[in-house]
Amino acid sequence: MKTLETSRTKALEVLVAVLAALVLAGGIAWGVQAYRSAHAGHGGHEHGRSHAEDRDHLHGDEDPLAPSVDLITAAEQATAALWDFQPSIDATKHDANVRVASRYLAGELREDLINPGEGWRGEVPSPRWQAWARSGDHVLGTSECEGVEYETKNSAWVDCNVRQFVVTTTGGSIPYAPFPMRAFMEQGEDGTWYMTRLQYPPSEHFGVF
Repeated sequence: MKTLETSRTKALEVLVAVLAALVLAGGIAWGVQAYRSAHAGHGGHEHGRSHAEDRDHLHGDEDPLAPSVDLITAAEQATAALWDFQPSIDATKHDANVRVASRYLAGELREDLINPGEGWRGEVPSPRWQAWARSGDHVLGTSECEGVEYETKNSAWVDCNVRQFVVTTTGGSIPYAPFPMRAFMEQGEDGTWYMTRLQYPPSEHFGVF
């Protein structure tokens, strides 16, 4: 009788051990699959990529204001930035252009902005600019571009409509009339587009500053 009970006990212990092993194996397999699913599409570390680059890729730490590789987006960035001012920070329109717009420009256009030359006497801020500086209002530049005229596969004229809004510190917004502007865009070796020339309609008043 004792032998039978002992056999049953051992059989039960073996069964429990087998079930535990199956549960453990299943848990490990599920964990591996969950890990693979969570990292699907990332493909691990590519040759030559650092852990920091992978971290940035996983967490989306790209600069949202960086010049774009999309032609229309880049033209909108550049033309809007030229008309975006914060008088409480920028002493003049030129200072605002250097701070905001210069990153979207290239060639002589950028060079002339950064280094105006010996004849440059600076700008005298208007009474309106000084009032914005005191109030802390932001002159927000916006742009919508659509018409494209390619000169080469890496350069094109883009037609844009620029519009400014004076955004007050109280949350109000005062729109100004939109005006047309043409941006000549050139693509760099890394695929990024930059504005290198610009055109405004002749004899037309536009923008506020």
